[in-house]
This record gives sequence, C-alpha cells and structure tokens, in this order.
Amino acid sequence: ILITPIQRIPRYSLLLQELIKHMSMKHVDYNNVSKALDGVLSVADYLEEERAKSENIDKVIAIQEKLEGNSVKLVQPSRTFITEGDAIQEMPALKLRHLFLFND
Repeated sequence: ILITPIQRIPRYSLLLQELIKHMSMKHVDYNNVSKALDGVLSVADYLEEERAKSENIDKVIAIQEKLEGNSVKLVQPSRTFITEGDAIQEMPALKLRHLFLFND
C-alpha cells in the first residue's frame, strides 16, 4: 500500500518513539534519535496547524458561495471562521437569521 508523505510523519514519530523506548540512554545514537524525534514531532505539529488553516479557509469560501448576491467579500488572508448559528431578530418583526462569526 502506498501512503502519502503526510501519512508518513506520524509513522516516523511512532517508530522513533519505539526505538528510544528500547534504546539505552548511553547508546551512541540516543541523542541523535531523540533530536530526530523532536524534529519529526515539530513537523507533525506544523502540518496539523496548516491543515486546520486550510480547512478554515475552505469553510470561509463555502460560506462566501452560499451568500446570495455575493456582495460581501468574506475571503481575506487574515479572516478565520469561528462559529455559526441561528438567532432571532426581534425588530421590526420576528425573523429567524443565520449568523456567521469571524475573528474580525
């Protein structure tokens, strides 16, 4: 089975964690393996952050496409989606509104 490079990173960290668990701290390669594990974990964290950013951008684009008339440009480099939900507008008459909350 072929796996994508993104899927390999967690496997590398598991492999290195197992290797360290069974390696003596006095082993000549212990420090190098430990540094490699730190590096792989750092890359995994970075990739997770970037994946979350990408999903958030996709969500903002999807909301933009739902809006009738598309008069407002929601997609901005610094804008992130936070949540959405229904609210009742009381004046001048009761109306159900669907609201989107962004960081700005």
